[in-house]
Amino acid sequence: MFRSLLAGAAIVPMAVLAQPTADDHLKNAQAAYKASEWKTAQAYADSAIAMEPGIPGGYKLRGDIKQRQQDMHGALLDYTKAEKVEPDNARLYVSRSAVYITEERIKEVMRDIDKALIWMTKTPMRVANRACANYIGRKQ
Repeated sequence: MFRSLLAGAAIVPMAVLAQPTADDHLKNAQAAYKASEWKTAQAYADSAIAMEPGIPGGYKLRGDIKQRQQDMHGALLDYTKAEKVEPDNARLYVSRSAVYITEERIKEVMRDIDKALIWMTKTPMRVANRACANYIGRKQ
């Protein structure tokens, strides 16, 4: 009997150590996002954020997922939360500017692109978003 208790006491700490962390859930969300499995990706992102609300990349990824699901309002909310967690994440501003482009909110596009410029060098995505903003601005 003593051996059973001793063996059980050794297994319990190992089981606790095996629990997935917020980082594990975020990695699973990223993998599901890359596989275009939006619902699975969102479920993992939601659980990562629930476990650790300030997890770097959590709100940004969830915003990206919502953008892919055409939930632009939800994406903007998550990108705004992400800005509080990671104000120096240039990709965040590029992603949010893409939502603003779809909504033809030119001032916001230009503001986010300017913020992205602070944190990154030239990238095709930034240039493309700025060009779209300029084009939409001329149409109005």
